[in-house]
Amino acid sequence: MESRPALTAAILAGGQSARMGGGNKAFLDAGGLPVISRVAAALRTVSNDIFIVSNTPEEYLSLDLPVVADIVPIRCPLSGIHSALASGGGSHCLVVPCDLPFLSPRLLRLIAEHVAPDLDIVIPETHTGMEPLCAVYSKRCVRRAESVLLSGNYKIRSMLGGLRVLKLREDLMRKADPPLLSFLNLNTPADLARARRIIQEGGHGDIWGTGEEG
Repeated sequence: MESRPALTAAILAGGQSARMGGGNKAFLDAGGLPVISRVAAALRTVSNDIFIVSNTPEEYLSLDLPVVADIVPIRCPLSGIHSALASGGGSHCLVVPCDLPFLSPRLLRLIAEHVAPDLDIVIPETHTGMEPLCAVYSKRCVRRAESVLLSGNYKIRSMLGGLRVLKLREDLMRKADPPLLSFLNLNTPADLARARRIIQEGGHGDIWGTGEEG
C-alpha cells in the first residue's frame, strides 16, 4: 500500500480587502485572535510545513512563518496557488485563504486523508460548487497553473481539465463540519459581523473536535 504524501500548507494572503474597506483582513479580530492565527493553528494539525504567500512579507513577521511572493505578478487567487505549488517543498500542497475563522481541523484531516500520489487535486464540493481555495494540489499542477495565468484566464477552474481530480461530496464533509462553516470567509463587513455573532453565540460548535484550540 502506497504511503500518503506528506503535505505542505500555504496560506494565501494577497488580497486587497477592498470590499472590507481596506486594510489587511488577515488580522481582523475573530474571537480574540487574528483570523490568520486561527487558520495557521488549524493547518498545524495536518502539516508541519506551513508558509504564507504574500507580496508584503513585513506584515507577517509576528507570525514566525516563512513568506513567499507571487512568481507571476498577477493579483488573483490562481497566482497565489501557482506560487504556493512552485515554492512548497512537498509533492502536494494544501492551499487555504487567510480569512477562514472557522476552518475545522477535522475537515482538513478529512481532505488530507484522501490525498494520494496519483491524484492531482483533492477538492471539496458543496451544493454551491467547488471550493478551490480549500483544496490540495499536486506539484504537477504548477505548469498548468502557469499556462492558464499567462493565457490571461485567471479562473482556477480553467486549470482542472485533464487533471486527476477527486471531488469530496458534501455529505462526507458534513460528517467533519456539519454546518460547513469552514468555508465562511470574510469578504465584507457583513461577513465579519456574522462571524463575530456566531462566535458570541457559540454557533460554530466544537470545530476542533477536542473542546480545545490546540
